Amino acid sequence: VSGYWLANANLGYDFGKLGALKDTTVSLNMVNLFDKRYISTLNTDASAAADPSGNLQILQVGTPRSAFVTLGVKL
Repeated sequence: VSGYWLANANLGYDFGKLGALKDTTVSLNMVNLFDKRYISTLNTDASAAADPSGNLQILQVGTPRSAFVTLGVKL
């Protein structure tokens, strides 16, 4: 497996006190900005009953470009 790099970004704003809420924050989070295809996990499992020879390889595909919003508050 050849090498690769990923770019993520987070942008947030702190509103401070907002009504009865303290430390109110909102963040936009983006993962894998350039939508790179990659393998995030590569594992060989010799204990798998389906493959007693120990040649079972488990590959997990990496997360595609994703965006989510996080809201944080203190009461």
